[in-house]
Amino acid sequence: KQLFQVSSRIGSKSILAVSTGAHHSACATSQGALYVVGTNVRGCVDPDSPEEEICSRPRLLESIGQIKVVQVACGYDHTAALSSNGSVLTWGSNEM
Repeated sequence: KQLFQVSSRIGSKSILAVSTGAHHSACATSQGALYVVGTNVRGCVDPDSPEEEICSRPRLLESIGQIKVVQVACGYDHTAALSSNGSVLTWGSNEM
């Protein structure tokens, strides 16, 4: 895989994966960190933040602790992340 260097408000990081949803976006770095940005519709940005809070700058998702993320997918009002050990984490809307 070719990694791209992105220089932004998250600093200069090697981005491994990026995804966008209707209200939010997320990116995983090659170090396993996950950054999120957007409107927290039903907790899709950060389940530990108030609903509808607007995160206007990318921020590290600290609620997943030391889990290393290798892939991320954003839906309409939910987010899913694949960890380096194969676990899948989801947050946001729990509706179908």
